[in-house]
Amino acid sequence: MTASPRRTPRPRSANVTGTTPLVHVHRRVRELEAAQRAALQLLDATSPDEVMLVAVRVIADSLRAPRVRLYTWDDLRSTLRAVCLEGSGVIVDERPAPSPRVGPPARARAARNSAVDERSGNLMIPLVAGSEQLALVVVDRSSAHRFEHEDLAVADELAALAGRKLRNILRTHELEARARQARDAEQVKSEFLNLASHELRGPLTVLMGYVSLLEDGAFGPVPEAFMGTMPVINARLSEMEGLINAMLETSRLEDGQLRLDLAVTDLREVVDDAVRRCELFVHPGQRLGLRCPDGPVQVNVDRERMLTVVSNLVHNAIKYSVQHTDVYCGLSVDGDVATVAVRDTGIGIAADDMDTLFTRFGRIRSNPDSRSVPGTGLGLYLSRELTRAHGGDIVVESSPGEGSVFTVVLPLAG
Repeated sequence: MTASPRRTPRPRSANVTGTTPLVHVHRRVRELEAAQRAALQLLDATSPDEVMLVAVRVIADSLRAPRVRLYTWDDLRSTLRAVCLEGSGVIVDERPAPSPRVGPPARARAARNSAVDERSGNLMIPLVAGSEQLALVVVDRSSAHRFEHEDLAVADELAALAGRKLRNILRTHELEARARQARDAEQVKSEFLNLASHELRGPLTVLMGYVSLLEDGAFGPVPEAFMGTMPVINARLSEMEGLINAMLETSRLEDGQLRLDLAVTDLREVVDDAVRRCELFVHPGQRLGLRCPDGPVQVNVDRERMLTVVSNLVHNAIKYSVQHTDVYCGLSVDGDVATVAVRDTGIGIAADDMDTLFTRFGRIRSNPDSRSVPGTGLGLYLSRELTRAHGGDIVVESSPGEGSVFTVVLPLAG
């Protein structure tokens, strides 16, 4: 009688028993049933605590475990938060972690799949989403039940579901927190604009009044040397007035209190006044040119608001241009629209700055030369919003180092 060859047994872990091909189908059915239960329960979870509680309950039920603990930790790994399910009771605990050895074994925190701890015999299940480990589940070993390979498969399936749900909730909460912070910041900015514009207007009005009295000789003769500084003083006062007006108008826009006083106006007069107003800011050696049609260009606008728009664009062109460069403002008619183009040969605008150019408090960031240019970042935002309130728009063409062209487009009065 010939002896049959002996089959080499499959190596097994000390705490994990194997399975035979005959039970593979039953194992897969069990995995799917556990995953289905977890998915249904996780579907309604809206907070990290709910996800953690559902996870420990489903894992305890699926693995028939007497006790299940779920650990999370902060980014610095200095605080451990534990949700412990034992029998029908749930305990939530949070405590400092003075060393990496506190709580779940440190080596298990970097794991990607379920594994049985060699020392304790407990099952370690990492909750992983993408490349990030969000939590660690520790399933205590029962004296009546040893963990099998199918237990690890079920654990990995449940951990994947819980990990994805936990990550989605954490990301949602993070986005909501950022949105709240952004809204709070915008509210603070709006309140500041409203307060500052009103508080600064009074002192500025008084100061401008006294300067006017000095120029008129109301306080007696003024030394000629002092009178020579009056253009500079008036230019700075005018600039300050423009900043305060921009703050006040922006506050009105934000509060929905902006009201337009519309009337048919010759746009040539508005553009001419804007250029004259900005002549005070021209750099030495710089030329400010203007070109307008011979005939009237009739538009239905709020004259003062449109004067603010064109003045802002011309003033910006002067500010962002260097000495001995020219700034031109041209008015033209194209079909049923009027266009005001302000062209400079200044520092230009990079593509990365275009997205924030017309936002409130938006400034050019990519060019170091622009950081020394004074301004609040309200001028372009206000100009475009005012233009759009008139049924028009502002477009820009620019290249770094080659200057910019800002064009106001307005419908002609019909």
